[in-house]
Amino acid sequence: MRSLQMYCAKTSRGVLMCAWLFLWAGTPCLSAAVLDNAAPSPVPPADYHNYDYDYYGDYNACLNWQTNIQEIYLERATVGEPMTIRCPFSECWDGYSTTWYRNGVQLKLNPTTDVDDVTQSGDAGEQLQFPRVLQEDAGAYTCQMTNGTHTFVGNVQLDATNPYSTTPPSMEPVDPPKLQRGVGENATFVCRASYGVIGPATFPQLYWIKNNTFVKNSNRVVLRPSSRTDSAGSLHMNVSLSIHHLLDEDFGQYTCIAHTTFGWTAQNATLEKDESVLVIERGFFEKARKDVAGITVLWLLSIVVLISIAAMVTLAVGIHIHQRDDRKALHKEEKPQDAV
Repeated sequence: MRSLQMYCAKTSRGVLMCAWLFLWAGTPCLSAAVLDNAAPSPVPPADYHNYDYDYYGDYNACLNWQTNIQEIYLERATVGEPMTIRCPFSECWDGYSTTWYRNGVQLKLNPTTDVDDVTQSGDAGEQLQFPRVLQEDAGAYTCQMTNGTHTFVGNVQLDATNPYSTTPPSMEPVDPPKLQRGVGENATFVCRASYGVIGPATFPQLYWIKNNTFVKNSNRVVLRPSSRTDSAGSLHMNVSLSIHHLLDEDFGQYTCIAHTTFGWTAQNATLEKDESVLVIERGFFEKARKDVAGITVLWLLSIVVLISIAAMVTLAVGIHIHQRDDRKALHKEEKPQDAV
């Protein structure tokens, strides 16, 4: 029995040892087999030109290119810097020649010695090279590729913007630079500034100050800011300052400041008081109304008194006339008796 137990123990150790050796030797082979059967990782082609291709699984830039070429592909360039645009999916076409158009007009791309001229390059002329992009280079480009039998057309939209501004903003004089107004009237100034192309850390601002204090909106003061970006990417800002029902404290000098990370510029405006303007104080009409009401009462009382005096005079005159008539009648009656 003991011999049997010793045999089983030796056999178990041998089995475990064999299993361990099998796993140690077989793991690299098994791993290699798994990797060989696994799907390869998708890798974009080296000839990638920022096209908006679909990217799922194995990358195939020419998959359904006849349909995808109908789209318009956007390219962005900076004025003054070099740029190359390429006809979409041109790598999928063999034995073709390319004709380029800008805004529907065929480009004249003859060989030239001018280093700033646009040139055509590539085996099929599928590329346009801009040594230094100009603002007028922006537009809708069409590339027509043909081999004499088949023709395909691609579309590229090139946008050209100025480089980010690194200088202080520029300003126009305030419109108008000077105003004369009277107390109680209204006044409006308009301030305009240009900032160039705004970068991510430019932080453009445009505001009014008076006596080193920010001018803010109130029930009499209205600030109306506005802004726009032109076709070259430059930012333009306006802010109008309107003051209603002017008070003495509103007169003086105002300063409009255009400010960015790279500096600031200022323009002044002056609001002068016009002494020739007739100033009607607040409450004038209410006071006048009360005064008129008082005068009206006095006038009515005066009329009543005058009417009373006229009535008394008329009554006195009537009494006097009546007494005189009575005396005349009595005198006539007495004369015949004297004659007898």
